[in-house]
This record gives sequence, structure tokens and C-alpha cells, in this order.
Amino acid sequence: MKLRKTAILLVPTVILAVSGCQSAGVKETAGTVLGAAVGGVLGSKVGKGTGNDIAIGAGTLAGAFVGKEIGRSLDNADRAVGQRFE
Repeated sequence: MKLRKTAILLVPTVILAVSGCQSAGVKETAGTVLGAAVGGVLGSKVGKGTGNDIAIGAGTLAGAFVGKEIGRSLDNADRAVGQRFE
């Protein structure tokens, strides 16, 4: 039941996070999704009851942000390398 609750909270958050990535690179989008998933799972390990729900949401958002930033950095590095060889 706990996994289902995590999924119910995680999926809409990931969809909202990714929907803002229309101009994002592949790694930025992947980082956002992966970070949100990992953050949600880690958040599910904290607290009980309503506190657990809040921890899942906070973990999902924090993970999505961190994953997005890492992915953006990797996309920028890829673009820089690509421009060097043009």
C-alpha cells in the first residue's frame, strides 16, 4: 500500500515537472524524471502519516530540481563539445 501511495503522489509531480521542459535537453529531462523518482522514494522512507506524504512531495520536488540541474549541466557540456568541433 505504501508503494501505491508513493506512486500516486510521485506521478503527478513528475508530470508537472517535465511539462515545463519543452526546450530542455535530453539529459535535463531525464535528470528531472530520475531525480524526482529517487527523491520520492527517499522521501517515502521518512515519517509516518501526513508527515510521510509531505516528505514524499518534498523529496520528489528536491530530487527533480537537483536532477534537472545536473542534466542541464551535462547538456551544456555536450553543446560546448559540439561547438568545438564545428
